[in-house]
Amino acid sequence: MSSEPFKYPIEDNIGGIPTMTSIKSLILSHNPVGGPIPKSFGKLNELQVLELEGNDLSGNKPVELVDAKELTTILLSKNKLSGNFPKTVMNLKRLQNFNVSRNSMSGRVPHHNAGIPASAFKDNPGLCGSPLPPCKCSIKHELTCCRIEVFNTIHQIDI
Repeated sequence: MSSEPFKYPIEDNIGGIPTMTSIKSLILSHNPVGGPIPKSFGKLNELQVLELEGNDLSGNKPVELVDAKELTTILLSKNKLSGNFPKTVMNLKRLQNFNVSRNSMSGRVPHHNAGIPASAFKDNPGLCGSPLPPCKCSIKHELTCCRIEVFNTIHQIDI
């Protein structure tokens, strides 16, 4: 469906539509799709590929994506997404391809097991922490960025 014109946000209950329950790939890249990523995407139990690059998506990323346990690909670059990406989603067991570059994300990149390269986070000026440059702890910086990494970044203690 890429490059087909859309004029409205993605249906909030897309994951609850019976015909969508067995979908394996949802590719809506480079469309004028706007609004938040629906929380109901987590109900798409067989979803493996989620590609929503180059749209007008905004808001935070839903933690409910962790329920879509078959996801191998999450591509969300070139949108207007903000906040940080949930650690639980970045640690999906099958996740191999991940990109949230060119958004408005901020905070520390969560510890993850997927070996995600720095390029997957580039052009998000508010992001810091491995694989990006370290977070600078200052009064002006968000407290979420100021953490002491213990036991090789596995356990984190907030300051």
